[in-house]
Amino acid sequence: MADLPFPITGTAKQQTELMMRLWEEMFEERVGGGYVGDVFEIDSDDVLSINISGTGGLTKSGNELAILNHPTGGLSSTADGERVKLKTGGGLSTDADGLYVADAYYSFGNVDCPAGTDPKAALPADTLTLANGAGISITGNSTTNTVTIAATLATLYDANTILKADSDNTPEALVVGEQTVVGRATGGEITALSIDSDLSSVSSADDTIPSAKATKAYADLMVPLATFNANTILKADADNTPEALTVAEQTLVGRITGGEITALSASQVRTLLDVPTNAEAVLDTLYNANTILKADEDNTPEALTVGEQTIVGRATGGDIAALSASQVRAIIDSPSNAEAVLDTLFDANTILKADADNTPEALTVAEQTLVGRITGGEITALTKAQVLGLLDLDDVLETKRITTPAATNLTIDPTGDLVLDPAGNDILPGTGYDLTLGSLTKKFLAFHAAELFVETLVAQDTMATIGGRIIVAPTTMLTSDVAAGDTTIYCKHNSLASGDIVYLESGGNVEFVSIDSAPGGAGPYSYSVTRNLDGTGANTWSAGDAVLNTGATGDGFIDLYSVAGMIAGSTAGPTIVGNVRTGAIYTDIEPRWAIGNLNGLYGYATDIYGAAFGSPDAAWLKIDPTNGVRIGHNATTSIQLDASGNVTVAGDITATSGYFQTVTLGKTGTASGTLVLQLNDGGGDTYVAYGKTDFTNTDAGFILGIDDSDGNKGKVYIGDSGTYLNWDGAGLAIKGSITLTGGSGWANLTDAPTDLADINATEGSKLSGIATGADVTLSAINGGLTVTGGGITLSSGGAIKGGQTDYATGTGFFLGYSGSAYKFSIGSSTKYITWDGSTLAVGGDIIATGNIAANAATQVYAAFTATQVEFASANEVTVQTTSSVNIPAAATGAVVVVSASVEFDKITSFGNVCTVTVKIKRASTVLGTYYVTLTTPNVGTMFNATLTDTPGSKGDYDYTITCDPDVYYKNWGYANRSLICTVHKK
Repeated sequence: MADLPFPITGTAKQQTELMMRLWEEMFEERVGGGYVGDVFEIDSDDVLSINISGTGGLTKSGNELAILNHPTGGLSSTADGERVKLKTGGGLSTDADGLYVADAYYSFGNVDCPAGTDPKAALPADTLTLANGAGISITGNSTTNTVTIAATLATLYDANTILKADSDNTPEALVVGEQTVVGRATGGEITALSIDSDLSSVSSADDTIPSAKATKAYADLMVPLATFNANTILKADADNTPEALTVAEQTLVGRITGGEITALSASQVRTLLDVPTNAEAVLDTLYNANTILKADEDNTPEALTVGEQTIVGRATGGDIAALSASQVRAIIDSPSNAEAVLDTLFDANTILKADADNTPEALTVAEQTLVGRITGGEITALTKAQVLGLLDLDDVLETKRITTPAATNLTIDPTGDLVLDPAGNDILPGTGYDLTLGSLTKKFLAFHAAELFVETLVAQDTMATIGGRIIVAPTTMLTSDVAAGDTTIYCKHNSLASGDIVYLESGGNVEFVSIDSAPGGAGPYSYSVTRNLDGTGANTWSAGDAVLNTGATGDGFIDLYSVAGMIAGSTAGPTIVGNVRTGAIYTDIEPRWAIGNLNGLYGYATDIYGAAFGSPDAAWLKIDPTNGVRIGHNATTSIQLDASGNVTVAGDITATSGYFQTVTLGKTGTASGTLVLQLNDGGGDTYVAYGKTDFTNTDAGFILGIDDSDGNKGKVYIGDSGTYLNWDGAGLAIKGSITLTGGSGWANLTDAPTDLADINATEGSKLSGIATGADVTLSAINGGLTVTGGGITLSSGGAIKGGQTDYATGTGFFLGYSGSAYKFSIGSSTKYITWDGSTLAVGGDIIATGNIAANAATQVYAAFTATQVEFASANEVTVQTTSSVNIPAAATGAVVVVSASVEFDKITSFGNVCTVTVKIKRASTVLGTYYVTLTTPNVGTMFNATLTDTPGSKGDYDYTITCDPDVYYKNWGYANRSLICTVHKK
């Protein structure tokens, strides 16, 4: 239901649609919630009131609204339907052609245009707009049907006419007369302006245009340039006509009173400048180097010559003149010779003094003498006792400070020794870490001391001494004090790197600190650090304290200590230890060799002196007086040579070369010896042999042992291919003659046969029908040949083959003699296994459904990519990944060898120098960090690295190569990536 009032707005079409909607919503005598007769709003100001009329219009009939016809006008009903009654004289009218609107305004259906689409009204409200244009004006009004388009007609123009507009902007033609130009004067409109032919008199309001003739005439009145030269100036005559005036040499130009500008005479110039004549001035010709200017009593200046040894002055009552010596002394109040101390009495060793009558005299100062005056005496040379008495020294200098002027050295140069005897027993610098004794070019001869307390003996890049210990490691020193809360340290050397663990010890304090940044600055070098790795609290350190670098994982150092090692409470000295850092925790330090007291090292818990080498958790060698020499692995002692010379071997003994000269099994008085052969199933044969290396008759000799390839049977093979005695684990085979000594023979055997039939009746019957020299080899082979003893021996030229026609020729196999050697080949030209008599070769892929267990690599995981990728930003990106590297349960201590390779290329011919940080990771653990510098000329810069990793437990691991370029990463990319992970048995 529509809300009231119901708006009816928009175009006629829209209003009609709204009315139709309104009628549809009318029901139960209600329109939009209101009864008929309520107010409806049309647009914003029209109000329609519908009243129910009794005579016409709308009427209510039940619940419906009906149209009530008016009996005399409007709508009326006829037999043919509703009709419209027309108003006389207006509104709708009819004629012979039908119904039309009377007294109404008509619209143009179309407007015909010379070009383009003819405009047409689509709605009654559409308007045809006629716009003024250049040279066209349109007029019209609402009372007529006329639109006037006015334009400037071409008939108003000729060759001397231009178009202009009046003040009301009406265009009109302007005729330009002769000697006239068109322009606009100040405050005026565009009009024709006259050309002025006379410039002799021009008013300030004259807007005429000067002609060239008038301009030339005016210019002719100017002074010609040709009349001037370097000696000419411009002047004017009395009639103000400019003219050139030549200035002669030694001539001044000016104007005197009542005259014009002209050349002036010398007297005129002197009058202007008020300069005296020669008669009134002192001439310089009267002067020389010995002459001064003076004046007589009449004030006339004159020259006064000053003679040698003469002083010019003025005595009382006199004029300026040369003065006598007595006059000069009187003026300066100076004594005569009799009244003065003559310089002839003085020399370099003489000073001036006065006697008691105040008469000055010379006093000679002897060597080693001080001049002074004691109580009651005169100025004189003083004795040593008098000087000491004056200074109250008593042979001792008492002072709090001896200083010198700025930038001046203080030198103490006694004829004897320099003795220091402070009551406090300390000689201290004014500021810590501020003074140096001696220099590289000025060294002290010797240094004698009862005790030496030096925290940093040598703080360079290779060795440091701390406390009662010498540590050989990359070392530097602090250049600034470090507070307990500081996270930045400043060091003398550029020797530390991010990831290093450094060690500080001074004044009984110890602290381990990690370096978290590359060095900053150009010296001293700054490093961001993490403090208090040892958990004993961050300490305060002073400039000059040693900073010892224990390095990152894999770095080593030497620790020589008298009492305890670097990790407090873990060791006792004296000992020399070669350590290696095994991890990022500060205590991740293990020995790789030690000499001295082994307490706390390699499993020793008491003081015992000896030596040890290797890793305590892996293979090691220990030597001590109690246990002798021991070789072992982790907690297991494999070989021990005790103090008595006895050797105990816990594991297997494998000798790949050499020999045992004499071996005695068993020990007299204890037990009989036993040699037992045991076998590791699948690990190969176990045997004692000479000449033979396998259980065959190919080689001469013997072999006694266990055949791993034949069900681990115990076998004995003695002899060669012609004569042998074989026990193959199931039967005994003998070939060749058997000689029985001691009177025994074939005839003496109790079961000796007398003919072939006696050997085997069945075989005897077979042999009875074979002719002499008969060859049954081929038929026997075709029928299936089983060789239970003796074997098949191929002589030179013999071979067993199938598919291949000769060694490594064709596809199939070949076993036999070829090219002066016994050879074997199987496969094709691309995939094969060959033995050429000296070398075993394998071609093509090796596919193993299980691990290749052979004391080396058990699993190989490889990932290779050659697609070139450009660095998108200076952020760390993963460039290669090898996933699910498996450490099996049986090899939880396996070592993974990771080999990484990345080739860096320029994407374009442009590019800055770029440093790429390459990291090799196991998951998020960084195994190695490398820095590769790429420069503009380089193309195809290769990065290669190989490292080992021990994950420590079974499971699958992911290994990745990541690259992090610096801000100059643009135009660089990476390609040809390779990541190979090989799992090795430990």
